[in-house]
Amino acid sequence: MTFAGTYTGTETVTVSAPGVPDTTETFAISIAVTSVGGVTITDVDGTQYTGVLTGANFTATGSFTLDPIPDITCTPVTLTYSGTVSGTTISGTFSGSVSCTNTAGLSLTATVSGTFTATRTAAATTSLRMSDSKSAALGAFVREIGRR
Repeated sequence: MTFAGTYTGTETVTVSAPGVPDTTETFAISIAVTSVGGVTITDVDGTQYTGVLTGANFTATGSFTLDPIPDITCTPVTLTYSGTVSGTTISGTFSGSVSCTNTAGLSLTATVSGTFTATRTAAATTSLRMSDSKSAALGAFVREIGRR
């Protein structure tokens, strides 16, 4: 496959929830596409987001859980990445959500969204690495619900 290889660049993650200031951060990203069109995204915690190229497009989906926080319960965070390969660049968007509830019964749902762009830096490989950006960006959201 002509798109096979490793791509490096950045992703910008925004966490939004009603009544809580948005948190936006930018992180390094590394993307790999296999010679048969497989896309596997593995973050530093070992979470995998998997997908397959269809033409020049892919969708990769996966879930992770936030670290335990006293008196707060959160749903797993499921994210879907949608990307397009154009020449030696991959770019796209991702989105998902998480809901957390504190012991007083206050619930808050946050959306996690962002964009990513990466440029091919090496020949074909079989995995995709990106920073632990979602957990870091969600930290402010979880701390805020803990104060309520």
